[in-house]
This record gives sequence, C-alpha cells and structure tokens, in this order.
Amino acid sequence: MNTIRTPRRTLSAAAISASSLLLISAAAAAPNPWVVKPAIPATQQLFPQGAVRLLDGPFKTMQEIDHAYLIRMEPDCLLAQFRVEAGLEPKAKPYGGWESPAKPGVVRSLAGHSLGHYLSALSLMARVTDDAVMRERIAYISKELKECQDKRGDGSLVAFPFARELEADIRKGKVETIDNYWAPFYTIHKELAGLRDAWVYCGDATAKEVLVRLADWCGSLVKDLPDDRRERMLQNEHGGMAEVLADTYAITGEKRFLDFARLYSHRALLDPAADGQDKLSGLHANTQIQWI
Repeated sequence: MNTIRTPRRTLSAAAISASSLLLISAAAAAPNPWVVKPAIPATQQLFPQGAVRLLDGPFKTMQEIDHAYLIRMEPDCLLAQFRVEAGLEPKAKPYGGWESPAKPGVVRSLAGHSLGHYLSALSLMARVTDDAVMRERIAYISKELKECQDKRGDGSLVAFPFARELEADIRKGKVETIDNYWAPFYTIHKELAGLRDAWVYCGDATAKEVLVRLADWCGSLVKDLPDDRRERMLQNEHGGMAEVLADTYAITGEKRFLDFARLYSHRALLDPAADGQDKLSGLHANTQIQWI
C-alpha cells in the first residue's frame, strides 16, 4: 500500500495530539458508490472515509477500544427479534435494555435499532482498519436480514412487535395508532442507515438489495396518504427517514426514492425553519435538530 506520512506541521494542534500521527493512504478509498452527485458541491473537502490511518497515540487507543467492543457484540443476539418477527427461530437470546422484547400485549419497543447502529459501526471500522472480521460480520448480518425480509415477503424488516397492525392502520389513514408505539420509524431509520453504510463503505451488495426493498416498503406506506394524515404521522419521532431515503436515491439513481424522502419531510417544522423562524424552542433535541 502506497502511503504518505503527513508532517506534523501541516496539521493543526486541535486536529492531532503531539503523540499521534496520521497515515494517509492513496489506495484506501473504495470506488464511489454514489450514482447521483450533489447539485451544489461541498464547500469543504475532507479526506475520503478510509483514506486516513491512525498511528500510535491516544486516538489509535480509542479506536482499538471501539474495535474490541464491536468484536464482543454477538450479531445473533441483535438479530434475534428480527427472526422472531419474521416467523423464524432465533439463534440466540436477544439483548436487554433498548433491545428488550416487548412484554405480551405491549407495543412499545425499540427492538432492532441497535442492530442498525452496529451495522454502521462495523462498516466504518472496516473502512478505516481493513479488518476482514468486520467485513465478515457485515456479510453475515446482511444475509440474515435478507432471510428475514424474504420470509416476510413484502420488503418490510422489523424487530418490534405488532408491526402488521400498525402498517394496516397507517395505510388506512388511521395514523394516530403510531402514538401507541414508541418510535417505529426512528427504529427503521437506523436499519436503513446501517444497510446504506454497509454498501457505501464496504460495497456489500446484499445490504444494498435489502436497503432498496425496505425503502420501497417505507415509501409504499405513505405515498397514498393525504398531506394532513402524513404530517400527523410525522409528529411521532422518525429519525432521519428523509435523509436515508434521499441517500437511497443517490445510490440508485431511481427518482421514486427522492419522492419518498420528500414525503417523510416534516413540513410543520422544516418550512418555518427554511424561512428563518425559530420553531425549535421546547422541542426534543434528539427528535428535531437532526431534521434541520
């Protein structure tokens, strides 16, 4: 691998510690996965993800700690509830905490979102370390998710319970049902983002296939809703659905995903913000700020 050792004097003190160096790799960048290029180029060009390698120092130590944590996680525990909701036998007991299965009769659950985070983390770590173990886990998770998606049969992919009942009500315009849940689209967004990252950073074709089918299902849920019903639905925390659907458009070049992204854009907040009005006071930062 051809590398260029970057002199310390070319980097600001805020960017790098006195005991750490960066390694810039000309060969590290993967082929560009984006079909659609930004209409307005970024004003600040950064090193492509994966073009920088850390040498010994505190940043490298933190990376190694993160790497060890990712290795300790058990993919089958994160996949367990996906298999349950697809009617498949789980291969391990699910994790607790945010991933705890809902109690019988309770619909509030965030099960599944941690797998999305984990898939993103694996993808980024694989990109900056070239670790084959990370890529093997990405391939395994993508294959398992595809099995669950295939079993469900319609492109959907969830780990939280009673999703079919919620889907039926949304399609009928009875979107208030979503208030009985926690944040289903927040959870689905994390899945979509993890699948996107597995494709963008590691070129996993199975992840891309699952991403596209899930994005189509998400679009089908809302495309026939009247504007007022869709806006009411989007009062429920829904993460970066618009962002990741727009990214799916940029990855595939298929315009319907850009249309879906617009449908998941919460106009009640975005329109005033675009006009410079302060509509964020008193709102939940984790819910709204990311949309702006």
